[in-house]
Amino acid sequence: MRLFLDKDGGDLAQLTASRLIPGNVPGWGRPELILVHGLDPSPACFRDLIAYLGDAFNIYLFRYPVDQSIAESAADLAAVLPSARYEFNICSVDMGALVTRACMADESFKGGVKRLLMIAPPNHGADLARLRFVLEFGDVFADMQTEGRELRQA
Repeated sequence: MRLFLDKDGGDLAQLTASRLIPGNVPGWGRPELILVHGLDPSPACFRDLIAYLGDAFNIYLFRYPVDQSIAESAADLAAVLPSARYEFNICSVDMGALVTRACMADESFKGGVKRLLMIAPPNHGADLARLRFVLEFGDVFADMQTEGRELRQA
């Protein structure tokens, strides 16, 4: 039986478009671990951790758009968490810690968190976050260059 279901009752491990993605091959009887990324949404930020933990946990990656509000991301996280009758662990990084905290602080939170590890939460904000538009501009510029090359080649 899968613990992580989407809002429609579908198995998230089977859904590639889901926000909760298996980080390893789930095994029976292992504790569940949900990894929540920070400002960098790449799952590569957890590659070494997943390799280190190996088969000790059933690992899931929660993905959310970094340009939506923390409250919206927290609601998305709450929607995919298992019910309180199951225990699970959460490891969150950077802005993901704020998302996780907001999720758990909401009165509709069902519980079930056995352990919570928050790595480098920006409790008092982060100066680098103000420069996020520079990074996004770089991404848009790179996309424009790629599209321009494709148009010239066509």
